[in-house]
Amino acid sequence: KVYNPNIATPNGLSTKTITITGTDGTSPKLAAGFTDVSGATTLTPGTSVSRVDAVSGNIETTVTTLAYDADAGTLSALVNGVADGAVVLGAGSNAGITNSLNIVSESDYNLFNATGSSVSFAQSIYHPALYTGFTAKISKSATTVTPGVNSFQLSHSVTGDTNTIEFVKDDVNSVPVAIGGTLAQANAGTLRYISGVPYYNTGATLTLSGATADSFIGQTYADVSDIIEVTSAANLEGTTANAINEQNYTYAQVDGTSSFLTGGIPNANTGNGSPYAFGDLTVSINATNVRTVEQLRYRVRNANGSSSYVTMSEAVQVHSAAQGGISEIAIVVADALGNGTYTDDGKRIFNFAAETTDTPVYNNTLNFYTNNVYTEAADPGVTGTKEATLRLGILKHSTDDFSNFLPAGPNRSADTGTQYFTFAFRRQVVANLNINITSSTGVSGVWIAAPGTAIDAASTLNGWLNCSAVYNGSGVPGANTGSGGNGSDGCATTTGERIVPAVALSGSYTMTLGTENLTNATNNVALVRIALTAGQSITALSIS
Repeated sequence: KVYNPNIATPNGLSTKTITITGTDGTSPKLAAGFTDVSGATTLTPGTSVSRVDAVSGNIETTVTTLAYDADAGTLSALVNGVADGAVVLGAGSNAGITNSLNIVSESDYNLFNATGSSVSFAQSIYHPALYTGFTAKISKSATTVTPGVNSFQLSHSVTGDTNTIEFVKDDVNSVPVAIGGTLAQANAGTLRYISGVPYYNTGATLTLSGATADSFIGQTYADVSDIIEVTSAANLEGTTANAINEQNYTYAQVDGTSSFLTGGIPNANTGNGSPYAFGDLTVSINATNVRTVEQLRYRVRNANGSSSYVTMSEAVQVHSAAQGGISEIAIVVADALGNGTYTDDGKRIFNFAAETTDTPVYNNTLNFYTNNVYTEAADPGVTGTKEATLRLGILKHSTDDFSNFLPAGPNRSADTGTQYFTFAFRRQVVANLNINITSSTGVSGVWIAAPGTAIDAASTLNGWLNCSAVYNGSGVPGANTGSGGNGSDGCATTTGERIVPAVALSGSYTMTLGTENLTNATNNVALVRIALTAGQSITALSIS
């Protein structure tokens, strides 16, 4: 192999480029009011930066490729423009660490090209012992690097300098710590009332206030749009649907009373050592076609990632889906029952809300199907009554305090004792009917009435018939024989059809009006009244 002994020297340090290693963070940008440790930065707030947040070990640059000259001149590590380690290069190996200067290796250029890249012997252009080069990097203990913008540069007194690299040492090196937060109703929208308990249906918004975060902004901020994320949390009462769709908030949206923004850019060290109080956030109840009771949660994000979720204690009730299970405004009544004049369903009535007895007196001239029925438009005023609660499709005895929910509902905690569910339905040409009922707990009692018929006088129960007793075989049912009754207030067609109190129910139970008929009832309306004591519930109810 023949070499040119007068070939030009290889490339010196001025041709080398270094970068910072160990950078991290999500889309980090320079915060407003950052600290300029370098003393000469041209970086401005909002600029994308190389970010490190190491609290141990070293902050380092990449290692240069082989650079000329390892045998002459002085090699220095410039940290923020000041030498922090310098070595006078000479014969022999100078590899080693001096303060922040790390001369990684020295090598003959025989098997390297001018740029410092290794080549094969066949491609070599420098004969052995002609030139010697070095590789180097800057490596400075992380604990000695001041938070803010810093600069590193390698400098050779003869062959020049590398590029100056600027990076940010951030003093927030963990995800945020989110604390606090409460929910309150901002706009009820259109509420849906079931058993007097309100649920959000459409157009509702809540206010999330009191949310704070520590370890939020350091020397950098994350350039993302989901600084706070609000989402569904724990479902309650056996529900599974989400009350809201995930909602995200920008820096501008979370800005508090004491603004942490300058020209829209987060200020350095906001919520760093002392929690920052965010402004109120508007949370939309925007999930559709759901029925749920659940809590909400939020988390805060910075350049390191997201905080743990904070779950707020308030329970949110949403009912924008069709009712499942039992519906108090549409108790299923078979279309085939009767002569077809009526095919509508039953409706819960509020006429007996003040009554505390199983078989209250009724006005037999009243059209109970239209007079005072439950709707989902308003609370009829259930507090202080003995009205049972239909909750998520299940009818049950309830003394729950719904005033602590969102939206706030009635406090039923004092409404102890037997509670009732009374409904009306209408049909013609009906003497017999099936009460289809499912209850693992059983009920306290069931009664039926046909206001306006001869049963009004024949019954000794103010016109009601007892579904737990058997019909007396013929005639008009009723224990008042002096008024045409057959001697019994029972209406179950057989012993096996009785709805026995406090016994689990599952199936169809046939009741009879004897020789009477709903054709003769006022407006062809029948009443069904069910009593529930503490712990009792019904999961299915219909008439056929």
